[in-house]
Amino acid sequence: PPNAAPASRPDSARGAAAATLTVRPGDWVVRLDQPYTALPRTVLAVQRYRADDPPPYDDTGWSLDQMRHLTVHTVADSSVLARPMRRLAADARVAGTVAGAGGTLAVPPLGDWRSASLPWALGAGARLTVADTAFAAGGATFPAGTALVPNTPAARAAVERLGLAATALDAAPSVRAHAVTPPRIAFIHTWIETQNEGWLRHALEEIGVPFTYASTQRLRDPRFLDRFDVVLFPHVSAAPAQVVNGRPMVGPAIPWRGSKLTPSLAGSPDSTDDIRPGLGFEGLANLRRFVERGGLLVTEGNSARLPVEMGFNPTVSVQATPRLVARGGIYRAQAQEPAHPVLYGYERRTFPVYFNQAPLFAVQGVGDAAAEARTRAVATNVVDTAIQRAAEDQRARVVLRFHPAADSLLVSGQLQNGDELAGRAAVVDAPVGRGHVLLFGIRPMWRYESQGTYAMVLNAMAHWNAFDVNRRAPAAVAGRAGPAATTPGGEQEQH
Repeated sequence: PPNAAPASRPDSARGAAAATLTVRPGDWVVRLDQPYTALPRTVLAVQRYRADDPPPYDDTGWSLDQMRHLTVHTVADSSVLARPMRRLAADARVAGTVAGAGGTLAVPPLGDWRSASLPWALGAGARLTVADTAFAAGGATFPAGTALVPNTPAARAAVERLGLAATALDAAPSVRAHAVTPPRIAFIHTWIETQNEGWLRHALEEIGVPFTYASTQRLRDPRFLDRFDVVLFPHVSAAPAQVVNGRPMVGPAIPWRGSKLTPSLAGSPDSTDDIRPGLGFEGLANLRRFVERGGLLVTEGNSARLPVEMGFNPTVSVQATPRLVARGGIYRAQAQEPAHPVLYGYERRTFPVYFNQAPLFAVQGVGDAAAEARTRAVATNVVDTAIQRAAEDQRARVVLRFHPAADSLLVSGQLQNGDELAGRAAVVDAPVGRGHVLLFGIRPMWRYESQGTYAMVLNAMAHWNAFDVNRRAPAAVAGRAGPAATTPGGEQEQH
């Protein structure tokens, strides 16, 4: 149904035995009496890999409704095919609505990319605050993460375009909230590979999130990151040592740029005189300083190993799982900190996520903290509470974890020895100085398929300086390095 409830649903209701299903005017029906039936049957199927099946080449689970957090109802009654309906002649879209005529629009989060992209859709200069707790207003209740926007023609147009449901309140509600301004984003890639990060770049471009695209080599410049608030570093299939050191510096330089010999490279979004150098230890140090002064580093998949193994936050580590077999499938995860801004809109505690074998994280718990406190107090037998609190403020916390029951993990795909996956940390918020590193063990924007978790990345970037708003009275957040303007191509320039 195009006007269904929030998209952050549990597993699809596909196959559920419902007594009745009400189909309303405007709902979409995928007919299975057509020549192209194989397509919906394939993309909506549940995949099951047995332990004795041949090793898979790539992903083992691709159930589209699960990865997009949609509910699909299977209708066995063939009389539905005789009901009046017309063929879809254009791209399917949901038209947003605005109820009421007050001066403040309240836009609840849906747990999908539409509501999470609202800060960018409103355009430059728009005023936007986001509620950090649930509230009641105008005879309705609104969850934490609800956007509060002045009721302007531009705001109503953005709501309509994104297919959102807004309520125009007579007065701005009295609720704890924080201001949101779209951050300046550095999208970092390596010259080791660009295919995996290309899918994230494509998704952000389609959604309309501007960014500066740059290689790890640019981070060697100590001033390069001064003009950014967020660094997005997607998955790369290389060990942290290779990301830092690059390729062996033997033989001549290997350029990537347009020339008489390589004219097709002239249109590349980035170029270099030599693809061999990597991030370098100076680039690694600059990246850490960027976070320490208040920036947000977002990593996903294998790239998350870099800040972990380089000790950005010593309370989180990569967990070894030598027996686990979970090749590119869909698994159930649970919100561990549902009030974290990354999870605004995800009202269901359990939902499907895409995960491919590694990494999984281990975070020091309360028992470890007590042991550390005793160690610090050995010399004087006195615990300095200020130091203890500062240490706790820097402790990583689990935002999302995999389902704790091994037999409840698998949604679609392959899983063997699930006990090594059960209960493990899937998304971790690791404070570093005044900033944060967000570690995605899952692949939240995988190949344009895992759209149900797109909002986590967008939420993280939108609330880059408000991760602690629901933890306790937050410390002062870092300000921006300086004003910036965005060019039509996504490049952000310092003034």
